[in-house]
Amino acid sequence: MSFGSIDDTAIEKNLLVEAQVLESANPAPGVVIEVINEKGGITSKDTTKDNGYFSVKLNFDSVFVLKFKKDGYVTKMVAIDTRNMLEEDKEFGYDLGMFKLSMLKREEKKDYSLYKQPIARFSYNEIMQIFVVDKAYKKVVKKRFDDKGEKPEIIKF
Repeated sequence: MSFGSIDDTAIEKNLLVEAQVLESANPAPGVVIEVINEKGGITSKDTTKDNGYFSVKLNFDSVFVLKFKKDGYVTKMVAIDTRNMLEEDKEFGYDLGMFKLSMLKREEKKDYSLYKQPIARFSYNEIMQIFVVDKAYKKVVKKRFDDKGEKPEIIKF
């Protein structure tokens, strides 16, 4: 019998993304989350539970887009860049941290083209050694919305 040994092949080495989707400040069940890789392929899916929560795992060294879809609502996207992590930080997997995304009910004759690109982007900060919202990208999104006289429905922490 062997005690104290750890099978490091059993440790999942990926980024865990757990978050909540809301609609009018209430949990939004039934929202489909598609994980899209750099080639545009869907690598996995999840659906929000009754409490609005979902969970997906992302491999390191890639850029993914999470696409949030539900009939009658505007499809939203969030980009997550898992590149540039320190090797030692990848050893045991990583947790993105909790965020909340609000769904927006679709209205007829309204232009939602601003949502055809991700509304937020997370990336790894090597100095802080955590995933953070990309502030430069946030400014680009804000300007895009400001130019159209719209206010973006951004994610909350």
